Amino acid sequence: MTTTPHFGLGLALARGGNPAAAAEHLALAAAMRPDLAHYTEALRGVRATLAARSQAGSGAPPPSAADGE
Repeated sequence: MTTTPHFGLGLALARGGNPAAAAEHLALAAAMRPDLAHYTEALRGVRATLAARSQAGSGAPPPSAADGE
């Protein structure tokens, strides 16, 4: 399978509210094509969503952003 179907499916899953499944496909796409920054950025966004949901579920405060970000 080429990277485009993994990337497209990952985006569709993320937009459909399933970031865990999205992360799997986006990670595959990003691993196969690390030269495509938008693949890595999409994966980073989905992983941030998962981290935020995990933090919200644990009752811990969300991580603070570093200065300048």
